[in-house]
Amino acid sequence: MKTKVDKYIFGFTIFYLIIGFLMFFSASLGVMARNEEKFFNILSNQFFFGILLGSLSFIIGIFIPYKFWKKTSYFIFIIATILCALVFAPGIGFYFNGSYRWISIFGFSFQPSEIFKYSSILALATFYGKYYKSISDYRYRILPVIAIALLSIIVLVEPDFGTTSIILAGAFGVFVAVAAKIKDVVIGVMLFIFCLFAFYLYYPHANERISTFLNPTTDLLGKSYQLNQGLISIGSGGLTGYGYAQSAQKYYHLPEPVGDSIFAVIAEEFGFVGSIFLIILLLSLSLRILFLGFLSNDIYYKSILTGVAVVLSSQSFLNIGSISGAIPLTGVPLPLVSHGSTSMILTLGMLGICAQIGGKINRYKV
Repeated sequence: MKTKVDKYIFGFTIFYLIIGFLMFFSASLGVMARNEEKFFNILSNQFFFGILLGSLSFIIGIFIPYKFWKKTSYFIFIIATILCALVFAPGIGFYFNGSYRWISIFGFSFQPSEIFKYSSILALATFYGKYYKSISDYRYRILPVIAIALLSIIVLVEPDFGTTSIILAGAFGVFVAVAAKIKDVVIGVMLFIFCLFAFYLYYPHANERISTFLNPTTDLLGKSYQLNQGLISIGSGGLTGYGYAQSAQKYYHLPEPVGDSIFAVIAEEFGFVGSIFLIILLLSLSLRILFLGFLSNDIYYKSILTGVAVVLSSQSFLNIGSISGAIPLTGVPLPLVSHGSTSMILTLGMLGICAQIGGKINRYKV
C-alpha cells in the first residue's frame, strides 16, 4: 500500500536529525576529554538507540495506519501512567541527579515521562475526535484536560517540572485548538501560574533556580555555575563562532555538554548565525505541523498535529531559554539533538505520525 507523507515534515525532520547528530558528536568530544569510556558509551547509545531506533520509529509512525493509534491510545496512556509511577518502585526505578525519572529493566533504562508526554496527546485526540459533538458540555470539554493535569503530578513529584510543563503545554494546546472557550483559556493560564509559584515555593532546588535566574552573578562556582558557563559559551561564539568541533568550553567548564547545555556548544562553534539557523529550522518544522493542523477539518488530525507542534516548540524554548538565561534552568533536552534515546525515539515516532497525517491533508495542495 502506497503511503503519502508530507514532504516538508519528512524533509525538515531528516535534515534536522542529521544536523543534530553532527552537533551531538562535536559536543560529546567534551565528554571524551573527561572520560573516554563514557564518551564511547554515550556516542554508541545515541547512534544505535537514538538515531537507528528513532529512525525505525519514524518509519513505523509513517506506515502504521493512524486508526491503530486511535484504537490503542487509551491503553498506551494507561501503561505510560503506570510506568511513571514505577520510577519510585525499589529495584525498578532509580535515583539520578536529584530525581526519580528512569526505569531500568534487563539492563536497559528509559524515561517513562516521555511516553506519558506523547500518549496524553494521542488520548486527548481520540477523546475529542469521538465526542466533539458534545463539546459544549464541560464534562466533555474540560474534564479530559483536568485528568491529564492531575495524572501529570506523578511526573511533577519526581521532581521534573520541565517535562510536566511540556505535558501541560501539549494538552492545553490541543484543548485550545479544538475545544476551549475564552474563559477556559484565562482560567487555565491563571491555574498554571498559581501551580508554578506553588512548585517553586515547595521545592528548594526549584527555589534556587529562581534565585539564580534573578541573580546570575551570585555563587559563580556553585548554583550559578552552569548558567554562567553557558553564557560564556554563547557570548564567546560571537557572530559566526569558532567552527565545528572548536568549542573550548565543552571540555572542562560546561556541565552537561551533550545534555542541557548542548545549545551553548552550538552557539560557541557556529555563533549567532548558526544559532539562529537552528532555531529557524526548529520553528519551520513546528510551524509546518501547526499549519497543517489549522487547515484540517478532522478533529483527530487537528489534535495530533497541534499537540506535537506545541510540545516540540515548548521543549525547544525551555532548553534554549534555560541555557541562554532567558528563563530559569529546567533541565529538558533539545529535541533530536541532546543525549536521550527515549526522547528521540518517541519524538521521531510522533513526527512520523504527523508526516502520515500531513500526507492525507492533500486536497489543500500545501
